[in-house]
Amino acid sequence: MGFMRSRPSRIQGFVTAAFIASLAALGGCTRLGPVPGATGVSAVPAGRPDVTLQVGGVPGYYLSDATQPDAPQDVALAQVSGVLEPERWIGVPGLLVGARIAGPSEAGASPEPLLGYRTYLDSDKRLALAGVGFGTYATGRSQGADFTATRLGAEGILDVRLTPLNDWLELHASGGGGLTSLDAEGHYCIAQGERFGTDCDNARTTLISAKAGGLYPSFHLALALESMRHFSLFFHGLRLELTSAMGSSPVVLSGKQQGSRAFVAGGFLLSASFGAPR
Repeated sequence: MGFMRSRPSRIQGFVTAAFIASLAALGGCTRLGPVPGATGVSAVPAGRPDVTLQVGGVPGYYLSDATQPDAPQDVALAQVSGVLEPERWIGVPGLLVGARIAGPSEAGASPEPLLGYRTYLDSDKRLALAGVGFGTYATGRSQGADFTATRLGAEGILDVRLTPLNDWLELHASGGGGLTSLDAEGHYCIAQGERFGTDCDNARTTLISAKAGGLYPSFHLALALESMRHFSLFFHGLRLELTSAMGSSPVVLSGKQQGSRAFVAGGFLLSASFGAPR
């Protein structure tokens, strides 16, 4: 239990059973202040006007973990996203715009715009590179604790197709790095004589204020299966991705920021793409 925490939330029905099981394994209390460690955007260009819808769990951490004695581990944030690549409609192939929500709404998740560009690096379309910018303002409150946070960042992604071009199944490996600027503040409770966050109890705890901020790097690796990408239909294919991420997160003790520490997490993402036929 700790800084900016609430009771467990029920994950929406669109998340797959495997993802629900991974969240249930976390146990304990749901945190406040979700911070994704990767965007989940594919670096592979659509090659035609395309909309990609995605659900699953993206690796990340919670701001509430900053006040706990142990580094955050194995956190998958429920994520829903949509990305539009207008392609020939605007004459700028590879430009993409979109938005996502990562984390439960009761934990302070908020809509986050995405803007990026992706392109192939070779004529065989084996290597693809993307850059994505993101940013949001989030706020949340639970059981006497609260937070507000502004998050801005950018991510670079390299995708390598490991198998030949195929209509039915391709294997892709990808990796990338990002940098997030975080500016957060809030209030939480500590027990008498303790430095770590806990649930608020008026008789035995004290409500204190805290701030945390800085630049936090992250890195991710992923394996993905893609199917039916190359058909000349309105349906542009499915992508199933297993991803992991590690990076830096803030540490706050007794209301004071005490540098940073590493987080490690994994996730599972399912994407479906639609749009103009070839």
